[in-house]
Amino acid sequence: MKTFVFLTITLSSTYPKSPAGFDGLAIKVVHVLLHVIHISVRNISVNPAISTSPAIFAGGIKLKQVWWFWLVLVINTTPQMNKFLKKLIFVNR
Repeated sequence: MKTFVFLTITLSSTYPKSPAGFDGLAIKVVHVLLHVIHISVRNISVNPAISTSPAIFAGGIKLKQVWWFWLVLVINTTPQMNKFLKKLIFVNR
């Protein structure tokens, strides 16, 4: 959910028809808020490398969940997926 919100804000604020000059501010504010809320409330990690090593040592359900973290990271950084998400989000603009 956090990745979806951040990706949506990033794509919509950098859209060519959005107001110029506010993209950096919107991205940074959402980034800080997501980190403050998720780290303090849910005690989650926002870095896959930091999450992987404790999951390996803890085993069990933690190790079964860490693959999702890496999969979402790879999907969100793929240029083709970014193009698809931009078309999906801005289909009516």
